[in-house]
Amino acid sequence: MTRFKVAGGEIAATVSCGRSAIAVLFLHGWTLDRRMWTPQMAAFGDDYLCVSIDRRGFGGSTAPA
Repeated sequence: MTRFKVAGGEIAATVSCGRSAIAVLFLHGWTLDRRMWTPQMAAFGDDYLCVSIDRRGFGGSTAPA
């Protein structure tokens, strides 16, 4: 897991660096977190730069007060 500092907290992300410079960003739905994209990250991670993030207040990401 990678953490990106943002105003008021951190965003948790999973990053897979594939052979291509083409990036694919996976965003989860309301009650889920980045883990829902694990199968897709495994399928595309060797070929593309894949990033799945936890939205603010979900999974490993923080939310401002």
